[in-house]
Formats: sequence, C-alpha cells, structure tokens
Amino acid sequence: MVQEFLAAIGNNGIATIGTPTTINSGDMAGILMIAVQALDKQNREIKAENADLKARLERLVLSKEALAQK
Repeated sequence: MVQEFLAAIGNNGIATIGTPTTINSGDMAGILMIAVQALDKQNREIKAENADLKARLERLVLSKEALAQK
C-alpha cells in the first residue's frame, strides 16, 4: 500500500516525499480527507440522479393514469 501511495502522490516536483515502507499519520489523515471528499461528491451526484429518476417516474405514472382514463 505504501508503494502505491508514493507512486500516486509521493513527489512534490522537487524530490520524493516519504519513505517506501511507512506512512505517517499526517499522510493518512490527508488520504482520509480526500476519500471523504470523494464520497461526499459521489453522494451528491447519486442524490441528484435519484431526484431526476423520481421526477421521471412521477411523469410516467401521470402519463399512464391519463392514458388509462381515455
């Protein structure tokens, strides 16, 4: 896992950051914050999609009811 972390974000443009065998608590806190932000973004996207699907379903139900009354 540490090697994957270093490959992804272990270089600041000047030199390699960290060691190939350990992750410090600051690194882990940063990783967790990025993960929380990604999950929050995903959650907002899913909620928006869900609202759209609910609206589409409501329109379909209304159309079905209108057709049934004819």
